[in-house]
Order: sequence, then structure tokens, then C-alpha cells
Amino acid sequence: ARVSIDVAPNGKNRISVELLEEKSVMPFGTCETGYPISLIEKILWLKGPAYLCDEIMREESPAYVETSLRKNILSYLDENEFVNKRILDFACGSGASTCVLARMFPTASVVGLELQSNLLEVAKLRQQHYQLANVMYLQSPDPYSLPNALGTFDFIVLSAVVEHMLPNERVILIPKLWQSLVFGGVLFIDQTPNRNFPIEVHTTHLPLLNYFPDSLACWYANKFATGNVERCWKTWLRRGIRGTTVREVM
Repeated sequence: ARVSIDVAPNGKNRISVELLEEKSVMPFGTCETGYPISLIEKILWLKGPAYLCDEIMREESPAYVETSLRKNILSYLDENEFVNKRILDFACGSGASTCVLARMFPTASVVGLELQSNLLEVAKLRQQHYQLANVMYLQSPDPYSLPNALGTFDFIVLSAVVEHMLPNERVILIPKLWQSLVFGGVLFIDQTPNRNFPIEVHTTHLPLLNYFPDSLACWYANKFATGNVERCWKTWLRRGIRGTTVREVM
């Protein structure tokens, strides 16, 4: 790809990305950001050019992750219920949702928990950029465990997370997270597709795939998904091909 950055009239860095492979998927090809060049470069090397603007807009655009979190959290609880409370952003990735939660609830203490150290590097750079004093990041020891002495939380948020967890990880970690809530606390599962929906809307956008057994779903995805890249079933699961259901969560 070709990535160019210049300074917009408002003083922000304006990014333009041109992909050289026509079959590549790119959610957003242009964006303006207040991020410094060093943070932009870090995201570029981590996410690649096709998802550079997407990753930046996840945190900076009010119409992206923030809209979803406000709708799916504040539809149930009033903002005042988060005053001076403790929030866990589980599997926070590179910190977009953690920064949004910290701004939404400035008196709350927000802990971002992530397994991959390279994602946490970007998350911490975002925290430094905004000088967020109410944010702390921790690394999970492995895919099945929570850090020792993590403590309890008033609210736990899984934002676009469950669909990327392997089935055996879900049955171990979700109960552990539930046990980490204080009495009366709330576990939010946000932006996870419904496994019973007739179209697999997250990864392949193929009809009826959600109803197929795993082996047939894998063949179907490899045969007809955009990009024509053959993957094993575990890789498809990690990319989010299976959502969840209320029954599975319960």
C-alpha cells in the first residue's frame, strides 16, 4: 500500500491509504487524527495499512465504538451509577474501548486487560497521548486465566470480544469474570453477533453458515468467503466466525 500523511488546515494529521491489491478489504481509506506520527506508525506496523484508519477511528470517532458503548450500556443504567466505580475492559485490544470508557466515566477507575503484549503497547501509547489518569493496563497470563490479585469490579465490559474467544475459552473465562463482579455488578457483552441469525454478519457475510456443523461451515467459508484465503477452523473461530446466544452465555 501507499500511505501518505500531511497536515490538515485544522492542524491534525490527515492520512490517506491506497491499497495496491484490489482484493484487499479496507474499511476506511482516509481519516484525520490528533495522534502524533510516532503513534500512527506504531498502529500502522501493528494493524497494517488496510486497517490503519479503522483502528484510529475506533477511538477518535464518536460515531464508532463510543456510540455502541453509550447505546448498549446507558440504555440499562444511568451515568451516575458509574461514579467512582471500578470497570474492567476485558480483552481491550489496543485500547480504543478503554479510552472511550475512561472519557465516558471520568471518575471511574478503568482497567484494560489484554493477552497480546503488542496490542498493549499501542494501548499504553494512547493512554500517554491523552494523559488518562483513570486508566491502568494489565496483561493476561494465558488465554484461560485472569491475573492474580486482579480484584473485583462493579462493571465488566466485553466489547466485540466473545466471538473471538474459542469455545473452550468461553466456558472457562466467562464464569471467572462473573465471579469477579461485586454483588449487584453488571457484565456487559457488547457487539457480539447472534449465533442464530441467518447471515454470518461478522467475518464472512455468508447466508446460513451459522446453521452448519463446524466441518461444513469451514469448507463453506473457505470456498465462498471474500479473499479466497483457506483457513483452518480454529483460525476462522479466532477471527470471529461464530457469535453466541443468550442460552450459551447463561
